Amino acid sequence: MKISWDETRGIMERAVARGLKEVLRHLWDCSGVREARRSFKEWATWCRGTEIKRVAKVVDMIEQRLDDVISSCKHPISTGPLEGVAEPLPS
Repeated sequence: MKISWDETRGIMERAVARGLKEVLRHLWDCSGVREARRSFKEWATWCRGTEIKRVAKVVDMIEQRLDDVISSCKHPISTGPLEGVAEPLPS
């Protein structure tokens, strides 16, 4: 089975995008706002270096709301326990 160059390129771009997504998850492991901003800036540079338009669009969207995203470093609140309590309750 032969795969065209366009198909191969699409597969590679998706693989790169998934990898970048996994790297971004470490943003929530940062110990503070400064570290999170530095980590995001480094990640955004990697993303833009790929020249994948969809990835650059996501970076721009996150960058516009970066303060909101990084606020989780100041206030590490998880809704997990609340969802665990609310799930058994009938609607």
